[in-house]
Amino acid sequence: MASYVSIKGWIECSDDDIKIIQENINNFWNNCPFNIEEKESAKIYKSGWVFPTNSFNWSSYIFFGACVKSYFIIYFEKCIKTIMELDIEISGFFELDYYEDNYKVNWKINNGNLIQTTN
Repeated sequence: MASYVSIKGWIECSDDDIKIIQENINNFWNNCPFNIEEKESAKIYKSGWVFPTNSFNWSSYIFFGACVKSYFIIYFEKCIKTIMELDIEISGFFELDYYEDNYKVNWKINNGNLIQTTN
């Protein structure tokens, strides 16, 4: 039986950067070397991203929320890191809740770094 992790969080960016982040996420998930079963799961997990359709004030937030198979965490982390490699300014926060192991991991994106803490 697969174990699952609940991921929920957000990326803060400028309105101008939403499209490039969305394209980066789509390219990452479409080109990742998954096997057939993983490809089907990846399509579902990719739909966990929510992008703003209207902008207001000075910041925009891109959200992610999904329960994923635990082995997909490595892909999710790689996806976040590809976004961090873009020539844009972002910050963010994600909580990973490992149900079976009864612990949580927090990822904070700040100044080009992914900082991990555990609860």
